[in-house]
Amino acid sequence: MISLRQEVDRLQALAKDTKDKLHVEMDLRVKSDVFCVQTSTELHEAQDRIDELRAERRKLVERLTEAEATLESLLEVTRSLERRIVEVNAEAATACKQLSTDRERLKASLVAHTAQLDRLRQYLVDQDRGQSGVLPARIRALQDENNSLRRANSVLRRHSAMHELDVDTLVLASAGISADEIDWSLLGLNPPDAISPQGSGGSSSPDEPST
Repeated sequence: MISLRQEVDRLQALAKDTKDKLHVEMDLRVKSDVFCVQTSTELHEAQDRIDELRAERRKLVERLTEAEATLESLLEVTRSLERRIVEVNAEAATACKQLSTDRERLKASLVAHTAQLDRLRQYLVDQDRGQSGVLPARIRALQDENNSLRRANSVLRRHSAMHELDVDTLVLASAGISADEIDWSLLGLNPPDAISPQGSGGSSSPDEPST
């Protein structure tokens, strides 16, 4: 009996110990299940976040591609504008050079025209005086008009100097310029000793009428 009782006590103690172990294992299993559920939830959330980041990355890549295309287009436009600026500058330089050349040619032609006009006027005066000694009314009117223009030219020169205006423009407008004011090198010519009229005949001096 004693032996049986001892065996029962041992078995009861063993059963209690086993029960305690099972209880501990059940707690661990519950905790493990909870941990697995939490981990699974976090994993799904992380996967969703990864998917969102991938979608954002695709959008960023698309925007970057569009930005690169826009930048390339802008660079091409910039290069085109730079080429156009170079062309415009070259055209402007050519136009300025041509304008300066035309200006000097105009000044030279005005000098020659003025010299011819003065010589013709003097020639007519001398011819008329040689014939009748009296100037016709028409020649006198032309002389008065010429003198008036010379006075106006002188006044324009003084006012242009006082107000810092473009003297050359006023001079060209009134044709009151001299050969010394012309840039003959720009025209590819040598400065003449005297301006000869291109009329019916020549003369040895710009102050003498042609015969």
